[in-house]
Amino acid sequence: MRRNVIVGGLVTIAASMVLGSTVFREEVAQAAQAILLVREQNVDADGNIKVHEQGTVAPITGGGQSLLTFVGDETVVPEPETASALIITLSGGARELLLYQGDFLGDSLVGRFPGPPGADGATTTISLALTRPVKFDRARCLGLSGGRCEYGWIGTLP
Repeated sequence: MRRNVIVGGLVTIAASMVLGSTVFREEVAQAAQAILLVREQNVDADGNIKVHEQGTVAPITGGGQSLLTFVGDETVVPEPETASALIITLSGGARELLLYQGDFLGDSLVGRFPGPPGADGATTTISLALTRPVKFDRARCLGLSGGRCEYGWIGTLP
């Protein structure tokens, strides 16, 4: 009698394994996923994971300046500058400011900052906090005669 109970139990276990791995395979997998879900606890009110920048932040103590150039002119910066933020004011018909780096034969355009379309004669200010610093040594102002481009930057010297 006892042997029949043990054999019956083993047959039931074997049958459930066969059914679980074949007929009810998707239901078993879904049940396992529900159990294995991990919920991040370090989230903000919107459900986004909170992060903190790594490393030491050094204050910027040098490298900032501002310059003025007129439409058609090119301003050469005495030393190449690396900016982490820019503020550009286009006025009197200036349409855009171009920033370059390199010698005059092999120069490369590193930034093009156009004002809004149809703003000829109006004053436009563009403020940019850059995610990556930009290095430049010249600037050119484009637009209508008499316009001017003023530009300033925050350097990256710690």
